[in-house]
Amino acid sequence: MAEREPHFAVERVRRTMTRDLELGRRVFWWTGPGLGTEAWLHAVADEVTDAMADGRSGRGQPVLPVVIECREGLPEGALLHEIFDALVKRWRSFAERRGSPQRLESYQGMKRVVSLPGSNAEDPKSLWLCDSLRTLEHSDAYARYALWVLGAEHGFRSDLVEVLRWFSSLPIGFQPRALGLFGGPLTDLDIRRRSGIDAVEHWERRLTPALEYFDASSWLRRSLPDLRTDEVQELIRWTGLHPHVVTLVARRLSEGQSPDLRRALRGSMGALDALFESVLDYVDGGRRLAYRGADIAYEHAIFQLLAEVGDEGLVQPDLERELRIRELRPHLMPWLATGMLVRDMRQSPTLLRVSSKLFVDWYLDRVL
Repeated sequence: MAEREPHFAVERVRRTMTRDLELGRRVFWWTGPGLGTEAWLHAVADEVTDAMADGRSGRGQPVLPVVIECREGLPEGALLHEIFDALVKRWRSFAERRGSPQRLESYQGMKRVVSLPGSNAEDPKSLWLCDSLRTLEHSDAYARYALWVLGAEHGFRSDLVEVLRWFSSLPIGFQPRALGLFGGPLTDLDIRRRSGIDAVEHWERRLTPALEYFDASSWLRRSLPDLRTDEVQELIRWTGLHPHVVTLVARRLSEGQSPDLRRALRGSMGALDALFESVLDYVDGGRRLAYRGADIAYEHAIFQLLAEVGDEGLVQPDLERELRIRELRPHLMPWLATGMLVRDMRQSPTLLRVSSKLFVDWYLDRVL
């Protein structure tokens, strides 16, 4: 994949992620290999911050994306302090661009100067963060924040889970407006182990726009040079570019002596079966949802209708009208979190559609 300066997908990325900020979405972005996310994600965050400061975002209340890089081997507690430092830096940059005075103090600096009030029940870090936002209130420097976490797969091996729980425990007005995790394929840890506070936190799964919108074919041709162009397109159609599915099939192809796409697709089903079962378990959430008949649950009615229309997809109002659902989001989010339903943002308005044909066939055979 040839280098491009600036990155050819940045404009699409900026629009997509600005929309995520506006809607307060929680998204896991699978970044794929060779897409240079570390470079362009910072550039996008700077662009969004400038647009918010200049009033070009169309939002009444600005939201600033803060990029955090998770590195392997961080000491315990270091990630949260790095987020604090990045937050203060971003807030100060925003205030300076707006020409607004601000009196933000870093957490470490504040600890040296001020003895925080409180009892054992009060968290000094929480007090600091809430007080920092309050110092910006009623000024042009006020802005909510969002967290974009690079290298999420490294963070989950250290203390990212605890950090996210800490932010979720803040008073509602002080929590991140939106959250984005960026990284390589995760295990199914976050699908299988839903408990406590995590049980209500659905993360949409997507490919980075650089891969999803522009370069899927190029990436796969580079990774699998023995595949013909028509086979690459067939691979895309069967996997739907679902992060876990496409990487598993691609790995099977790359390990073969003479890649045979049909054989790889068939041979992948044994390994995918556990993932697909965990998807159904996640959507069900222990509720024993009915998947057919007059009492069919909305979750299954949604998936079955979208499976029936296939690649054409449906816009959300049409889906709500067809199924007579007044509020679609609670029933849709578990599917988006697994990545088996996706928002196709190449269309306007955005389409909802199934992703992996492998999963669709498995689901119809398993459930119906």
